[in-house]
Amino acid sequence: MLNFDDILSYYPKHLHVFKDNILKEYLQHKILDILFSTKYSNQLVFLGGTSIRIIHNSTRFSEDLDFDNSGLNQSDFLHLANNIQYRLSLEGYEVEIKNVIKTAAYHCYIKFPGLLYEQGLSGHKEEKILIQLDAEPQKYEYLPEKYFLNKFGIFRYLTVTPLPLLLAQKICACLCRKRTKGRDF
Repeated sequence: MLNFDDILSYYPKHLHVFKDNILKEYLQHKILDILFSTKYSNQLVFLGGTSIRIIHNSTRFSEDLDFDNSGLNQSDFLHLANNIQYRLSLEGYEVEIKNVIKTAAYHCYIKFPGLLYEQGLSGHKEEKILIQLDAEPQKYEYLPEKYFLNKFGIFRYLTVTPLPLLLAQKICACLCRKRTKGRDF
């Protein structure tokens, strides 16, 4: 792990008030690096709000890592989740994972207990950072793009959803969501 001051140096000073989000985004980058270094990377396409933030420099910090699943089966997903936990633990992180498998959707809840406390960002030892990883088939054809992730000393090609399709997905989410979310407007 980079020193937290080194992580902060990647952000303009006016964003330093969002230290917990910055730490979470650093961890998202680490997880993306792990995911796209595996043999399963050709079956995942990065999409959603975090993709918009990381790939297209949106100003809104985002929570989850969402992927179009184009062929990953349940066994592959569980192996991938365990690999994330193992590789992060090799870097000194305490990591808890919980997998939830639904018919076509796979979810992995990745928790970092005590990390906010260790970094001086929380007064509560038991507080955990949560990063949710979701992989679900989007069920339509498109040509993914390649993006070179270059931040925090991470250098990795990612397979990503093209921007026009991301925009269409976000518009559909705003219009079709069963319950309105404030971030939609």
